[in-house]
Amino acid sequence: MDRLFPYKRRIQRVLKISGKTNNVEKLINNYQTIIDDYLLLLYSKYLLRIDFKDKKIDYASLIDTLNQKYNLKLSSSTLLENADYSQLNKFLIEVVDLKEFNEANVMALRNELDWLEFDQIAAKNSDLFNKKAELFKKYKGNEQELFSLLRKKYSKKPNENKELYRKKLIALFQEYRPSKINQVDSLLTKYEGKEEEFINMLLLKFYDEKNQKVVLDNKRREEEEHKNEQAQAKIEADKAKQEEEAKSLQLAAESKRKAEEEHQKLEAQAKIEAKRKEEEKRLQSVSQSNLKPSNFRT
Repeated sequence: MDRLFPYKRRIQRVLKISGKTNNVEKLINNYQTIIDDYLLLLYSKYLLRIDFKDKKIDYASLIDTLNQKYNLKLSSSTLLENADYSQLNKFLIEVVDLKEFNEANVMALRNELDWLEFDQIAAKNSDLFNKKAELFKKYKGNEQELFSLLRKKYSKKPNENKELYRKKLIALFQEYRPSKINQVDSLLTKYEGKEEEFINMLLLKFYDEKNQKVVLDNKRREEEEHKNEQAQAKIEADKAKQEEEAKSLQLAAESKRKAEEEHQKLEAQAKIEAKRKEEEKRLQSVSQSNLKPSNFRT
């Protein structure tokens, strides 16, 4: 059984509810490395009526919506503190599955993923498959013990999907571990019979690494943006200061010019006044001289 079958089943169901007719196989192929995020976004949009911008999940908002819609008391701070987002996504998907479709226990997403090996063994043994719920309760926490017993009891046919697994591993290593491509055949031999489980483990590991890298890249980008904003703010502040100083200097120069003009005007007026007084004094002196007796004839 395909390791992504639990997701395929859920995606088909939510698309049917939404009235969409997308090619599920193509969607799963496109989003298989971030399948939990993609399914949670679908649930948010079509079941919870939250359409996150830029396809980026706002977990606090999502948890608040779950609490309101289903009358829950989930704690955002507790769930988000040191969160393993791969596991958190699965948990939130399980909450919606339980409330919307009454799926729990063996049908819960993480349990369904853990029990894929059982489904593979029981695929051609209907009696065994019918006992799945009973065996789930009996061996919960000890699944590998059960799977080991079943592998011994039910003989396996030669692996007909070896080439498919080989191609999957090569594709994974080309993207995430190019130096290990030459180990593909030895790894297939080592994990024979557990190829799906091994590839699933690698996908989760690489996805977590990619998610952590995205988080770090986002953090670095935010820090860089913050530095740029601070630098820009300083440039603008310096520019404003320079403009203010230039304006002050301009006002001071204008004030000084006006003062000088006023001073020159006053000096010119003073000179005119002094000249006028001097002329008056001269005229007065001439007039007095003309009035002296010696100037009259007898």
